[in-house]
Order: sequence, then structure tokens, then C-alpha cells
Amino acid sequence: MNQLTESFAALKKTVEKNEVQAEKKYTDLLKNMEEIQKKMEGMQTSSDVCNCAYSARCLYELDVYINKSLIHLYGTCGCLDLARKKFEIMPERNVVPRNAIVDSCVRLGEFDTALKLFGEILNMFEPDGHMMQSVISACVGLGSMSLGMWAHTCLLRKCRAEMVDDVLVNNCLVDMYCKCGSWQIAQQIVERMPKRDVNSRNSMILGLAMHGKAKAALEYFDRMVGMERFVPDFITFACFLVSISGSECMQEVQTVDEV
Repeated sequence: MNQLTESFAALKKTVEKNEVQAEKKYTDLLKNMEEIQKKMEGMQTSSDVCNCAYSARCLYELDVYINKSLIHLYGTCGCLDLARKKFEIMPERNVVPRNAIVDSCVRLGEFDTALKLFGEILNMFEPDGHMMQSVISACVGLGSMSLGMWAHTCLLRKCRAEMVDDVLVNNCLVDMYCKCGSWQIAQQIVERMPKRDVNSRNSMILGLAMHGKAKAALEYFDRMVGMERFVPDFITFACFLVSISGSECMQEVQTVDEV
């Protein structure tokens, strides 16, 4: 925790001098805390990081982006109660901190809470891509096709066309439909996407593998490499091998060797 203590001391010194760099130093401190939490495990470390952040917030009160960083930090440390407390006392809660609190809920497995917050947000803001990705992930966490379709409907009705066509959002939808039981809808989404990346194909190949559709997965792999000229990554090969293992397509492993 020495690095964290040094960063905190530097922030305090800067604020006491009323330097214009205070806001940047505060943001750097939060990032520093998050990196420490990623490198060190254990509840004591999480507690120390959260306590230091809770103390530091008093030194610089606080614009919306710093609040968002605080909420994200608390979520990373597993302190969802502090994240929600910070969110609830904010005087201004636009889409930025709302994204942070929903994402924190999803990452900590509070899927119902995330969807409840999303329902409240729909009445006030147009959700952005980050929000929709978190919400779709919450539906995957609950394993609920009906909630996933509700989220998809919200995307189509509430968001702009560029959001509906966003590659990352559509990749989340493909993953959601595959994991919640409908590879057919996932396939329709992939085929209708204006732009696709390697993750679009990876999600579809793995989804077909989950549903025992080895030949269809092989066709997607061939199209990806042959027609669309995507360069497969290690995830592609892993998905492909999962899809053909234990199937009648084992002889097609030679295809991978040739690639």
C-alpha cells in the first residue's frame, strides 16, 4: 500500500496549494487504487483501498466524472454498498455515473438490481452503448431469454440507429441469445450486422458449439477465413475445436492445420 499512500499524500499537498492539477491528480489516484486492487487479493486490501478512496473524496468535491471513477473503483473492490451510497448522494446523476453503477452491479452479480436501475434510467435518459452492454450481460447472468428480448426491444425503440448497429452491442446480443437458448436469433443478428468483427464470428461459432451444431460452426469458420478474410485469433480456434470435438466433423481438424 506504499504506492497508494504516496499518491494520497501528493493529492492532499496539491489540493492544499489550490493547484489546478488537483482534479487530474484525484483521477490518477483512483486509477492507482484500482490497479492496486487488481494486483492484490484479499478483503483487507479491498477495505484499505475503499477507506482511502472514501477519505480522499473529501479533498476534492467532485465533478461527475470523478464520481463515476469513484463508483467504478468501489465496484472493482467489491464494495457495492459504497458505490450505491456514492451514487445516491450525487447531486447530478447523468448517464455517466449511471453507467458506472449498473456496470458495478453486473460485475458483482447483482443482476436484478442492475436491471431495476436500468428501468429507472429509461424514463430519464437514452441509454448508450456501455449501458446496453451491461444490461444485456445482466440478462445473460440471469439466463433469461425473456429479459434479453426485453433489453433488445429497448435497444430498438429507445436508441439511435447508430447504437442499434453498434458492433459491440450486437456482439453482446449474439452472445446473449446463444447462451439463453436461441442460436437462430443470434444467427439472424450476425447476418444483419452492417459491420462485423472477429468477435462476432467467435461468439456465433461458440454459440453453435453450445447447441451441438458442429457443421454450422464449421461453415461459419470457413466463411470467416475464406470469404470474409477475417484473421482468426486463438479464441476462434478454441471455439472451432470446441464445436467439432465429439462430433462427426473431427476429420475437419485438418482445416485448422491448413489455416
